[in-house]
Amino acid sequence: MNDAQQPTPELYREAAEQVRQLARRSRLTDVRGDLLGLSASYERTATYIEAAIRLGAPGYPHGDIIPIASAPPRSEGVTGPSPTALRCSEQRRKRW
Repeated sequence: MNDAQQPTPELYREAAEQVRQLARRSRLTDVRGDLLGLSASYERTATYIEAAIRLGAPGYPHGDIIPIASAPPRSEGVTGPSPTALRCSEQRRKRW
């Protein structure tokens, strides 16, 4: 990925503004709410990218791939739901 392809805060803020404009034109309140939520998400992403660039986080601003941490290993011998979850589900069944 080169610098032209690197997501920038401005890109996300422009997208947020476009989504807000769509929300203003929407007649359905649930759709309007979803669009405003999406717009807020884009704004947060722009803020995170700005912070990453400012703090010099790996991957910003030059498009290096940021490694994804693998999931922590599971404890051996533990399978299925926990005993607490089983007790709760049994109690629910008894009530019904």
